[in-house]
Amino acid sequence: NAVIGQGFTLVTPLQLANALATIVNGGNYYEPSVIDHIEDQLGNVVETHQPELARQVAMDPKTVQLISEGMWGTVNSPQGTAYRYLHNSPGNFIAKTGSAETFRTVDGQLIPGVHGWIVGAFDYDGHKYTFAVHMAFGGGGWNAVQVMQKFAKCLFSDFAPQCQY
Repeated sequence: NAVIGQGFTLVTPLQLANALATIVNGGNYYEPSVIDHIEDQLGNVVETHQPELARQVAMDPKTVQLISEGMWGTVNSPQGTAYRYLHNSPGNFIAKTGSAETFRTVDGQLIPGVHGWIVGAFDYDGHKYTFAVHMAFGGGGWNAVQVMQKFAKCLFSDFAPQCQY
């Protein structure tokens, strides 16, 4: 069960995005961060965040290549689960979608459901970013892909007024 993400495999979206970042960075695991810099009320940069290397993970380059090729195919192969929504997006996306069967209790009854996931990476403004979208009881991974597509459209249009969040 753990290999395919069923059963009691527990991971947060941040953990999954950071695991992929470690692969993308050739085995360098950085402490997660959500800020680049801090500005004062006048817009002056008062502090700049520098990535903090926590550890290095030994990785076989062949394994990294296979993972990257598979994730490239998810977005760029017509059979890929993210092809329809991310193939024409700027940013050189790679991704992996997933669906995790689950259940919840409602009024004493077990109700089955499916969590939707997508984890991936893209290029933006000279940097590579990783992401994870998790939709609790949101259906299959293709639903999470659509959320990422909307975000990508907004990001690459500089969050233009017509951008739909």
